[in-house]
Amino acid sequence: MIALLKIAALLLVAVMALASSADARALLDYDGCYNRWRAWNFVTGDFYCDGHRWDRGGNWYGNDGRSHYGRDGYGR
Repeated sequence: MIALLKIAALLLVAVMALASSADARALLDYDGCYNRWRAWNFVTGDFYCDGHRWDRGGNWYGNDGRSHYGRDGYGR
């Protein structure tokens, strides 16, 4: 019984680590796009990065076609 609990705990830790690494990768990808957009902001036209379109006002448009505002993309 204790062995099963240990295995379950290890599986939970593994799943959490995978989720965290995916979130971290997504955040790093977003920050990379954001930093490149800041450099691009002095050029006219839209900036495209990883399937997202950024306008000069800092709004970006995701694959869902909706506008997201703010540095983190959700207006926070």
